[in-house]
Amino acid sequence: MAKRLSQMRRLGDWWPLLCEAPKATAHLIVRVSIFAMTIAETW
Repeated sequence: MAKRLSQMRRLGDWWPLLCEAPKATAHLIVRVSIFAMTIAETW
């Protein structure tokens, strides 16, 4: 039971990162695609 609790606490530590990762990834993809379109238009 105590081991299970520590595992859940560890998951609790990672949870905010797991929630933030998709947003950060999407943001990065948007930035890169805008950058690529800008380069394509300039060329």
